[in-house]
Amino acid sequence: MIAIRADVNNIIASGHVTRSLVIAEEIMAMGEECLFISSDEAVKPFLKNKGIPLEILDSDWKDKEKELPKLLKVLERHGIQKILVDSYQVTEAYFRELSRHASITYFDELGLMGFGHCTNLINGLIAPPNYVGCVGNVLLGPAFVPLRKEFQGLPQKHANQSIKTILISSGGSDPYDFLGCFLRRWKKEPIFSYVSLEVIVGALNNKKEELKNLENNQIKVYVNTNKMSELLWNADLAVLAGGMTIYEACACGTPGIIYGMADNQIEQCKAFDRLGIMPYAGDVRNGMYEALDQVFVKIKELAEPRVRERITAKMQSLVDGNGAKRIAGAIIKGD
Repeated sequence: MIAIRADVNNIIASGHVTRSLVIAEEIMAMGEECLFISSDEAVKPFLKNKGIPLEILDSDWKDKEKELPKLLKVLERHGIQKILVDSYQVTEAYFRELSRHASITYFDELGLMGFGHCTNLINGLIAPPNYVGCVGNVLLGPAFVPLRKEFQGLPQKHANQSIKTILISSGGSDPYDFLGCFLRRWKKEPIFSYVSLEVIVGALNNKKEELKNLENNQIKVYVNTNKMSELLWNADLAVLAGGMTIYEACACGTPGIIYGMADNQIEQCKAFDRLGIMPYAGDVRNGMYEALDQVFVKIKELAEPRVRERITAKMQSLVDGNGAKRIAGAIIKGD
């Protein structure tokens, strides 16, 4: 059995749990059992119908060191020797002690190098830091982005002559109300009167009803949708927060404009912009309306179909959707 340690809440949103579950499903498809371990019961809705047992630690998700006695008892009780950890709250002391009891695989977007205690380090960012001399097996680049099965094996996409549908997403949550700000501005200053907006509202967004009230014949709001690959594939353009959704857009070949709203998103947003894959509109925390100005400018720039066709080809060559399989194989193989 392989353990997976991840949390979800309104502060850290749902990305850690979502991608960990994708890997768990691949691990089980390879014949291994999984156990999900979380601080509290907020994770339960995400595990519904997944067939994955859950252990609740009743711990403070921000203080990983204090949870160690409970976590180690869980590992011992289930005879677990391998664990995937997806958290930015880890410390050197936490990993040092945990590594004495289990082989650790860690999502290392913060470039902590696992503090030298991990068997596998995953950094699927398009521009990861230098891992030369790092202890452990390093799984680097977009080939190791764990996307859901619906994003695997998609056909090559071609740009329509005109933009008919724009998808807008903020990920699992929206602490700065980007979606609301975007929609209110669009209603006042629509760039294209004939364009439909597909608005994706995450499960942890606390303004679901307000956003639903902004619907009209041009704006459709989807709350916690299970049709993300279909919606992204059918969109001509996307406006996305700098999380996992930008890699899902790459698998679909849907050009996008990206914005940041968390520290761990900014460098990858800048890298996508620098490489000419997705233009970066800025960090909404530094100025929502300045970022919106840039989004609207860049939507107009991407109206040219030849520009979108070129970007689409570049995106789909970057991500093939098989990252979760590669990670699952590395975890099972690790010792």
